[in-house]
Amino acid sequence: MADAEYLPSDHPRLLEVANSGWYRLSRDGGLFAADDPEFLLAVNCAEPDEPRVWWWARVSLSDRWDIVGAGAGTEILGNGSGRPAFVMLSLDGNVIVRAQQGENSTEFVLVREPHRVQFFRQHGEWMAGRPRTGTFVRTAIERWLAATSA
Repeated sequence: MADAEYLPSDHPRLLEVANSGWYRLSRDGGLFAADDPEFLLAVNCAEPDEPRVWWWARVSLSDRWDIVGAGAGTEILGNGSGRPAFVMLSLDGNVIVRAQQGENSTEFVLVREPHRVQFFRQHGEWMAGRPRTGTFVRTAIERWLAATSA
């Protein structure tokens, strides 16, 4: 149900090896097809001094992509070059890929069928019940929970 790629943060070829590992994990795990590399990317749409507001943006890999280097350097896909931090979702909603910096590693985790993962469902229920959760987000969570219930 889950796969992962870990790479020491001080790896001498970090960008190249991490990009390759992310691509292999994402393609083979079903985030996208090799001949149609489209997926959804969680993007913070809030102003810099406001609480984060996440939306899914539909994206496609270009012929020349660099997720871990230039992408993370823009702070859309991370916290600087070589420091990826993002959440991606397959177009059908059946695969999530998350990148983060561990204490000493760059980590990519892929989860298939996230609706079957109890932690995600419980977290969604918790968020939907929080008074601070906005109406739009609450409605989206409730719709997801209802649509994916067994």
